[in-house]
Amino acid sequence: MALPVQDSWLWSTSSSGDGSASGYTQADWTKIAQIFGSCHGNEGVADYANHYSASEELETVMIDTGGALVDGKPHECTTAGSIAVVPAVGGGNTRIDRIILRASWNTGDASPNTVRIVNLAGIDAGTPSAPALTTTTGSTYEIAMWQALVNTAGSITTLTDERNYGAITTACAIGASVVTADKLATNTILTSHITNSNITVAKMAASSVDSAQYVDGSIDKSHLSVDCVDHENIRYGVPTIVQRQGDSACVWAEQGASTYSLASKNVAMQVGSACFTNTDNTGTIMFPTAFTYIPIILITPEWPDVTYWNSLNASPGGFLLQWSSTHAGEARFHWMAVGELEVD
Repeated sequence: MALPVQDSWLWSTSSSGDGSASGYTQADWTKIAQIFGSCHGNEGVADYANHYSASEELETVMIDTGGALVDGKPHECTTAGSIAVVPAVGGGNTRIDRIILRASWNTGDASPNTVRIVNLAGIDAGTPSAPALTTTTGSTYEIAMWQALVNTAGSITTLTDERNYGAITTACAIGASVVTADKLATNTILTSHITNSNITVAKMAASSVDSAQYVDGSIDKSHLSVDCVDHENIRYGVPTIVQRQGDSACVWAEQGASTYSLASKNVAMQVGSACFTNTDNTGTIMFPTAFTYIPIILITPEWPDVTYWNSLNASPGGFLLQWSSTHAGEARFHWMAVGELEVD
C-alpha cells in the first residue's frame, strides 16, 4: 500500500514544502477551521475523519485518515496509507518505534515546512524503550500517535495507542486522571450509565457500603456463606447447635444413635408458658410458627405437685400435653421446642 496522502498549512508561502506560493484557497481555510475548531490547544488529534486509527501488518503500520494540530500547524491525512517498520536486529531483541506527526521548519530536513506522519525508530534491545519526542517550536515538533513493538521477524506484536486528543468526542479517549469528582455536576452519572460489570470490589472504598445502602430483602440466604453468620454475629438468637443424634434425618424426635450434621440447616428454638384449668389433665400447645419437621420438645412443670407429664401427638405445628398432679385446679408448664424451621 502507498504512503498516506497528506497536507499541512500555515507555512510561509514560499513554495517550500506545503507553503504554497499562491496562498491558501477557500477549501484550505475550511479544513483549517474544521481542525482548529476541534482542538482546544496547540496540539492533538482533532475530531476529524477517522482520527488516524491504525492496524498492523508485517513490517507495516496502516494509518487511516485524520486531522490534527502539531504546534499550531494543521495537518490532514486524506487517504489511508502504510508506514514501513523494519525488523528488530539481534537475537532476543525487540524494538519500540513511534508513529508520530512531525512538524519541520528546517530546510535541511527531508520535508521542510510540512507536517508528516513518520516512523520514529527506537533502539533494538532485550527490554526496549520508546524513543523520545522532540518538541522545539520553529525547528522540529513531534506528537505521538502509536507505539509499535516489533520483533526480529518484522511482526508488530503490540500496537499501543498514544493519541492525545485535542477535543473530547465519543470517539476520543479520556485519560484516567482527566475526569475528577469536582468536574462532575450532581446527577451527571446515572445508574443507566453504569453496567453491572463496571462496579467491582476493587472500585469500592472500605466504608462506601453500609446498612443505609441496603433495602429490605436485598440480601437473602443465597448471598451468605454457611459460616459467615454464627452465634457471635447474632445478638439475640439460638445457641449454636452443630450436630444432633436420632433415628431420622428429618424428624428430630425419633430416638436413635445416628449423628446428623446441622451445618447447612436453619435451626430454630421456640419457647412458651401455658396454664390449664381443665379437669382431664390434657392441654394443646400450638407453636407460634410451625417447624419443618417434628422438633424435640422439652417440658418443665412450674409446681412440684405435678408427678407426671408427657407430650403426645407431636407434629410440626404443636403437641398435646398430658400430666398427672396431686393438686386440683390449675396446672402450669414451660416448654421449649428445637428443630428445623424454613425461612422465606
